[in-house]
Amino acid sequence: MRRPRGSSGFSIGAYAQRLPADLEWLFDLRDPAVHHDEKMHEPEPHPLGPDVSVESRNYCWENAKRAVDLAVEVVTSSIASAKPATKQIADRFSPTVTELAQEWAETSESEV
Repeated sequence: MRRPRGSSGFSIGAYAQRLPADLEWLFDLRDPAVHHDEKMHEPEPHPLGPDVSVESRNYCWENAKRAVDLAVEVVTSSIASAKPATKQIADRFSPTVTELAQEWAETSESEV
């Protein structure tokens, strides 16, 4: 398991308990796409029901949404809990991060 970076600049509190499992899920999903092995796989169930390719199951809207939700939560939690060493940069990017998080929340809810 990869250790989350940035712990010296941010204190994300209770979210730190869940972060390793969430990042492990994300990297387990990412690794086969980046390090493709060209093996044939049996079809697997898709969240919406039918059997599909492993790639269609892994890279579906539900997993993409979960990945972006994770990214938004990591960035917004980090910005909100910046330590003195990172406070200036966090303050600089806070309005942009807040705007993007709100836009994602509106977009992701309308797409479901």
